Amino acid sequence: DMPLRAVVNLDHHLDRVLNNQWFDAPIIASAPTAARMMGYPDVFRHPSMETGADIEAVSDLAGTRIRAPQFAFSERLTLLSGARKVHLLHTPGVNAGAAWAHLPEQQIVFVGDSLAVDYPPLLAEADTEAWLAALESLKKAPFRNHRIVPGRGGVVEADSLQWLTKYLNTARRKVGQLRERKLNRADVSRLVPDFLEYWEVPAADRRRMSARLQ
Repeated sequence: DMPLRAVVNLDHHLDRVLNNQWFDAPIIASAPTAARMMGYPDVFRHPSMETGADIEAVSDLAGTRIRAPQFAFSERLTLLSGARKVHLLHTPGVNAGAAWAHLPEQQIVFVGDSLAVDYPPLLAEADTEAWLAALESLKKAPFRNHRIVPGRGGVVEADSLQWLTKYLNTARRKVGQLRERKLNRADVSRLVPDFLEYWEVPAADRRRMSARLQ
């Protein structure tokens, strides 16, 4: 029953930003996310290639209008509502435009796809070195002892970071070894079954998650 003050897009992924059209409020995003969304068509068309993105599992959103952000920030933006503060922080890693929303008084931080819990993360646009640094920062002030809300899945504690950190470090090591041997992308793709075993993916989703890892 309260008025909606703003919509914050923590990344550019279509399964999130297609919802912008349903809300009568200003849309805010980091500058890289806003720039990416400005390049989208006015109306969503279902993707023709399979990449494992969540939007590919939805067939009835073709024709949905895409609303780009009206406001963008470069590094940090603080929203004020009475005594409440919401700090929006540009936190690249999982992708170049990734952002977090930090509510310091409530000790909550929304981290989008920077934290994957149940399914393999999206790696296609990742800077894994920056990503690992971002995950490490969640263990320290000002985020210590906070509730962490990922973009997919329920609220988690800092202990959940260890699994993703291990996964990313393993991926970096294994792909790095292939690079040192001057092997090609086809050789890297053979790692997909091993990476898939890190996650308890239901049988119905294994094909899509394999495409995501590919």
